[in-house]
Amino acid sequence: MIDQQSISRRLRVYTCHIQPVVVIERELVGHQDTMGVVESTMLAVAIPSTMALIYSWISFPSHLMIKLDGATSLTDVIKAYVRLLIKVPSSLPAAKLVENFPVIEIQAPVVGETSHLDNYIKELNGRSDLMSDEILPPFYLNALTGGLQLLVMSHPLFPIRLLGAVNISNKVTIHVPVKKQWLKDGELTATSRCGEACLVRQGIEFDVVTNVYRKDTLVWTMVFRSLAFVKNTGAPSSVREKHEIDPDQVKSFVFNLTQNAGRIYAKIGYDINPIHVSDLSAKLFGFPRALAHGVWVVAQAEAHSERNDIIDRDSPQVIHTVFKKPTFLPANVCVKVQKRDDGSYFTVETVDKERATIVIEGSSLQIEK
Repeated sequence: MIDQQSISRRLRVYTCHIQPVVVIERELVGHQDTMGVVESTMLAVAIPSTMALIYSWISFPSHLMIKLDGATSLTDVIKAYVRLLIKVPSSLPAAKLVENFPVIEIQAPVVGETSHLDNYIKELNGRSDLMSDEILPPFYLNALTGGLQLLVMSHPLFPIRLLGAVNISNKVTIHVPVKKQWLKDGELTATSRCGEACLVRQGIEFDVVTNVYRKDTLVWTMVFRSLAFVKNTGAPSSVREKHEIDPDQVKSFVFNLTQNAGRIYAKIGYDINPIHVSDLSAKLFGFPRALAHGVWVVAQAEAHSERNDIIDRDSPQVIHTVFKKPTFLPANVCVKVQKRDDGSYFTVETVDKERATIVIEGSSLQIEK
């Protein structure tokens, strides 16, 4: 049984309760498909996911939407990494890849067990004092939707080979502080899709945008920006937002990231990228040691900031982070925060033999009502 559900003026989606259904948007005019779905300038085709995958390889649609009945699992993530490992890089010039960057969108319910949330909070440096708090930690939804983001980037139509690319910045917008109860009641749905792509001197920068909705209300957004290295693009360097702080007006606090911090978050966030799991697997990709997940380092920094009454996560806000350098494990971490009228600005440093290296810069700014 297939139910028709309109989600916009231009596109209709079909949800199959037996298997995922794919909607392919094509720029065709005057075509009547067998299911009688006609939109003004495009054709929406609803077919089982396996058939749609074959169809998408042949027809190269500009907009592909997949709607899943269940949340992504560890098995889905493992299969996605296998696809990444065997993916053949595109032979198209970088400019063509950017020009024809597809829109791949995947939707799924957000599912999180109480035990999973409790474990996440405990790993944030033993913050068991927040176990009964009503509001979810700001980066917890990334742990629940990371698999969905990976499905987008590992799809056969995604033109960039993800292995070797690096996460250069994230922007989390908390439109409405997300309550634990909404998660328990199954009221949250997420969509991940390809965002903007552009040429820069070092290669191609591209976004994957994840939105979480409570029913029809947007409550949380993550813009995950990565850089895929490509030679000789001829493009200018990208302009990064700076988050400078006054060293005379900061609060500082330290915490440690253990050698197994990468494995801890890999289990929590289903991010099993080899560069995070062990020194040996990281060396296979050219790194001297295992790297911490950037989003996990920022989550730890945010947790300490809130603990020190610097950040208020009970209000709508935008948390923007720029990753300057990798955080190698283990690490002694120092977070410096300056509070201003519009929010907080921070840097994250690693300290090794009395030498401090800035690895992350960011800000947490309140959204004006």
